[in-house]
Amino acid sequence: MEEKEWKYCAVGNVVKTHLDKDGVVRYGTLQFTGGTKVYLYGKFWHKSEEIAVLGLSRGKRYIVQYDVPIDYIENVRLQRTYHPKVLEIMNNFEFWDGWWGNTQEDREDVLRFIKAWKAVKEIREPGKGGMKRKKLSREMMRRLMESDKVEYNPVVFYGSETACSLIADEIEGAQRKKFPNRDIYRTDPNQFYSDMVVSVIIGSRTEDEANEVRKADMMIFENVHLLSRRPESEERFYFLFDSFYESGKQIIITSGCAPSEIDGLDNRIRTQLEGGLMINVRYE
Repeated sequence: MEEKEWKYCAVGNVVKTHLDKDGVVRYGTLQFTGGTKVYLYGKFWHKSEEIAVLGLSRGKRYIVQYDVPIDYIENVRLQRTYHPKVLEIMNNFEFWDGWWGNTQEDREDVLRFIKAWKAVKEIREPGKGGMKRKKLSREMMRRLMESDKVEYNPVVFYGSETACSLIADEIEGAQRKKFPNRDIYRTDPNQFYSDMVVSVIIGSRTEDEANEVRKADMMIFENVHLLSRRPESEERFYFLFDSFYESGKQIIITSGCAPSEIDGLDNRIRTQLEGGLMINVRYE
């Protein structure tokens, strides 16, 4: 018997009640009744206060897509969906690659998404009119500065280049002080191109010598938005990132903009970056 089509999904429920900006209790949202199960779109939610979802509409009673404030979604979890209309919309969605498939890799991607989602929700606190953002980048910096354990990977700080550089400085400094034997590889696109591409081409170092950086315990890669200018660097970065990630080593990335906004970036790298926890330092 042929198995029905299905996909792994991150699903949640619309909160039953919430306070609007005037402190008035509202039930559900304008589009969905409270408790409605919704299917969460796996990209771009970190850039704003909303996320695209699919769910059964209020009143009209058919599957629709709306952007919903992330604070109005709760109980996010992994599920399989067999719903034919939901699958049809996913397959025809303008940005279809934000939904997942039915492979083990897709399942792991959904779980990473849920972990990042919970991290963001964890460091938001109640306030009049909904939820108030805490100092997200400061909290994550504290965790990265004080621990040698990998909690979220990668962690991408994006926004102000100056602020991101200061964040990288603080994390590296604290790590070297607390864990003096820890090997930290810190670089940026220009230095990376010189060390990993040019030096090999001119013969000042061998491939094996260039790959020595993989032995480091942590990688801090700054200004990744400039990486797309050199395809040779992108190829080496992709495999270096993969090596650190598969070895369970912390990867910290800074960027002048969100990965989704980097023109010409290799889609494989974009996917690597978007699979982690992304923090917009412009919120601070």
